[in-house]
Amino acid sequence: VLGGTTLSSNYVHAAVTRLNANGSFDLSFGGTGTAIWGGDIAYGDGIALQVDGKVLICGTASADFLLVRLATDGTNDFSFGSAGAVITDIAMSGLGDYGSAVTVQADGKILVTGQTQLSGTGFNYGIPVVRYLSGLNIGIDEIKGDAFQPRIWPNPATDHLTLNLPAGTAGDLSYTVNDLQGRVLARP
Repeated sequence: VLGGTTLSSNYVHAAVTRLNANGSFDLSFGGTGTAIWGGDIAYGDGIALQVDGKVLICGTASADFLLVRLATDGTNDFSFGSAGAVITDIAMSGLGDYGSAVTVQADGKILVTGQTQLSGTGFNYGIPVVRYLSGLNIGIDEIKGDAFQPRIWPNPATDHLTLNLPAGTAGDLSYTVNDLQGRVLARP
């Protein structure tokens, strides 16, 4: 698998090409062996494979971190982010964020690093590292306690979550509900 940037109709796009063992294009990937992620300006700079064969591309879109996930056939993985992509504004000040490297941790979480512009003058850049959830481990992350076994449904949840505690449960309950990007949605 090769990744980078391609020029099409005067716009740059993140692109991935998958080759067969003999070096020929794998035509089952994107129909031509190459999958191109849209957007008017999207640079692909880093690539990684998940254990399930899905392809991750990191780079830059509209001066923000870009992370795209493609299915094994080269199509956008719509279960990830918004239409297969997550765009993260790190500087949050109109300055540039440039993703350049991506890797997958042993627990399936995704790390993207690059650079972010800290001020509008000179070469004042920081090196951010952003961790994303992969969506491979959706569901209950951790339940602590020997006999404490709550029932939680549906799992994974979309718009509501029900927590049923065993009869006689006493003490304090602490929980956090996060979305797929790790943002906290609810906490007592």
